[in-house]
Amino acid sequence: MGKNKIIILLLVTVLLSQTLIIVGTYSTYHRGIKPKAIIDKFAPKAKPSNPGQGHGPPSGGGGASGGSEITGQKYAVVIGISDYEGESNDLEYCDDDARDWADYLSSLGYDVYLLLDREATAQAIEDAINWLLSVVDEPGDAVVFAYSGHGYYDPREGSMIISTDLIGITQSYFDSAFSNLVSQHAFFFFDACQIGGMAVLADEEVGRYVAMASNKHSYSYDGTEDMQNGFFTYYFLEDAIKTKGYVYMEDAFDYTVSVLKSVLPQMKPTEADTYEGGLALS
Repeated sequence: MGKNKIIILLLVTVLLSQTLIIVGTYSTYHRGIKPKAIIDKFAPKAKPSNPGQGHGPPSGGGGASGGSEITGQKYAVVIGISDYEGESNDLEYCDDDARDWADYLSSLGYDVYLLLDREATAQAIEDAINWLLSVVDEPGDAVVFAYSGHGYYDPREGSMIISTDLIGITQSYFDSAFSNLVSQHAFFFFDACQIGGMAVLADEEVGRYVAMASNKHSYSYDGTEDMQNGFFTYYFLEDAIKTKGYVYMEDAFDYTVSVLKSVLPQMKPTEADTYEGGLALS
């Protein structure tokens, strides 16, 4: 074999090895899993007091906007699942995402309902949502719902989060449940794959902002060892809010999108916004 052929062969070998490393890395970060069962109907344990005050006009569909400044209490449900039923379904930093959100929100005075890993069964998530609806009783109460873990999109059911026991909780469930939310100052954060359907949380209801790590067909990824977070959570919470000092969630989202376009362009974060002006957490 000639010298030139040997050099070409070595270059091809190096390029192939680099490609395999990159593909292997991203396949590790991939957050996609099919649930074994689906919950799509919300059944409240108790009727919330004065439900529905977050609603915009019945026609909805993108024209509604409004909201309230924080004049009441602050409540949050934060869920992070790295430990799933079956070892092959486990993720790396979703529980860390949740801990970081919980710590930050607690520092702002939020009453935080935290579910981690095997605590976050479908029933426990339903209980947490029911708790949130029961304690919020004023339009000026601030609400945060943050989730990091597996997501999935079904052509009939839409986007859904996946509980630790592999139950899909659909966008229809969330839409129905949070139609009872009184608050007009609500922030929803989803770091999961194929989660863009959760935009329904801010279609008719005013005073809401929804930040999602993906659209209905794209994916979210665990970050690096240095980050100790998912990419979306890291750049949104740790970098934009904590380090750069962004106050409004819309601005933190815009910053995150701009960074991800450079570092991980296959991610396609999306948002839904019916909060008039910028939504701050405090």
